[in-house]
Amino acid sequence: MKTTLTKLVCEGDFRSDEVTKLRDEADIIVTNPPFSMFREFLAWIGDKKFLVLGNKNAITYKEVFPLIKDNKVWLGFTGCTDMVFRLPPSQAITALHDQRKAERLGYVGNYICMRSCRWFTNLDHGRRHRALPLAETFDGYV
Repeated sequence: MKTTLTKLVCEGDFRSDEVTKLRDEADIIVTNPPFSMFREFLAWIGDKKFLVLGNKNAITYKEVFPLIKDNKVWLGFTGCTDMVFRLPPSQAITALHDQRKAERLGYVGNYICMRSCRWFTNLDHGRRHRALPLAETFDGYV
């Protein structure tokens, strides 16, 4: 399989005709949409397979929660609660506390650590089916 890289004319706006054409040709969409446009982006994906980053609070959105409830979208495996991202050299870090968190985890340089990010997907993965290990069970109110 040959991979071709092509610079986008439209600067990557997912609503453009250029990116919509790429979506239609794709088997799987993997991206980081603007968090403020997450609802619109999820609707734009349609029935495609996807793995996208979003704010963890997106599970409460009225457009997203029904998809989770109906088993059409679920959280991907994040590992720990913190996600570390390397920024391009041209990108200035404005939230220094996020950079300091990344440094405490061993990522020095143009890295930031964000707790609020989660993977959202409709791709199956093994951790999705694991039973929750409960420490206690209750038969009534405490």
